[in-house]
Parts: sequence; C-alpha cells; structure tokens
Amino acid sequence: MVGEETSLPAMLEFLDRLKKANPNKQIFYLQDSLQTLDDMKYANAKGESRGTTSKTPTMCTKMIVDWMQANFGVGIFIGQCTKGDVFAGNNTIKHAIDTHAHMFVDDKEKSDTYGCLLFEVQKNRWGCNGKTYMLGLTSEGIEERGHFQKAGGPTNKRPSTGEEEEV
Repeated sequence: MVGEETSLPAMLEFLDRLKKANPNKQIFYLQDSLQTLDDMKYANAKGESRGTTSKTPTMCTKMIVDWMQANFGVGIFIGQCTKGDVFAGNNTIKHAIDTHAHMFVDDKEKSDTYGCLLFEVQKNRWGCNGKTYMLGLTSEGIEERGHFQKAGGPTNKRPSTGEEEEV
C-alpha cells in the first residue's frame, strides 16, 4: 500500500484486512518517517487526533513490531540520521526492533572501502551482528559485492559464486 495514512490504528486495520484477503501471503510493510504516524492516543471523541508527543514514534514502532511479530510480517523502517551517520531517533526505537542497519556510501578517504555503498548490520536479534556488506548497483538492482566483519577488511569474493572480483 502506498498512501498518506497517518493514523496507525487505521493502518493496522488495513493490514488486518489485507492479511485476511491474502491468507497465503506474507505482509511486507515499509514505513518511511515514523514521525508522520499518529498512534491516536490523544484523539477526541470524534476520533480526530489532538496531536502527537515525542513518544509517538516510539509507540508507533512498538505497535507495528507487535503486529508484524503476531502476523509473521516483515516491517522495515527508514529512520533519520545525523550528518555524522548516527541514528537520530529515540534509542527505545532501536531496542523495539529486531534488526538495526545503516546503508551509506563510505566517504572516509583513507578507508579500504572508500566510495563503496555499504550496508552495516549493527543489531540483529535473530542473526549476526557487526557484519558489513559491500553493495553494487547493477541493471537488475542492488547486489552484494563482498562482506566483512568489523575487525577485518573486505573480501573480494562474490558471495553467490565465490569468484574473485575487483572490490
């Protein structure tokens, strides 16, 4: 679904209907900008929002994570970062989610991966942590070009074939 719905309860009701209409499909939910959602906790008698608080993005995150876990769905949140590539949201959001990762272009000139598109897994409740993937853009989309753990350097073997390639 693509839209401008800001009421999270209305969005979760839509996901319930979508799940019921497609019982053999997995729900995939992408949320850009948590601050645009309203948990409707502060709604008037007509159901109109009276505004949000600084806790609203955290509450919305928890509500979405709870729905996804109960329905075996996949939820992806796109969050804000500072100019220094540091997560700009409330840390309780990072604790509520199962995996926290950053995608960025390495701009450190003395780095072995300078200029590369990197995807760094900082937290993963169900898998490995501290792994960074080097990505490349092809005519078919984004693909993995190599990976490394934080302590090591990059590998130049393609993950799919094990063949050597230039990194």
